[in-house]
Amino acid sequence: MKLFALFGIICFIEPDLGKKCMNFWEDPIQHYKIEECAEQAGKKGKEINDMFFNKGIDILSLEVYCIPTKQQKT
Repeated sequence: MKLFALFGIICFIEPDLGKKCMNFWEDPIQHYKIEECAEQAGKKGKEINDMFFNKGIDILSLEVYCIPTKQQKT
C-alpha cells in the first residue's frame, strides 16, 4: 500500500522584508494512507493559517499537498 506525506508551500508578507515564500513538511515526517493524508492536509492548513493570523501576518497563498513517499505499508 502506497503511503503519503504532507508537503506545503506558503507565501506571506513579512513586515520588514516584504513577500517571502517557503516550503515545509512535517518534522518528523509522518506517513499516511491517502484518505488520512487529505484530512491531515486540511487540518495542517487551518493550523498554519490560524497561527499566522494570530501573529498578524498576511498569507498570500498556502498549499498543502499529499506527496507519495518511498515508505510502503505492508
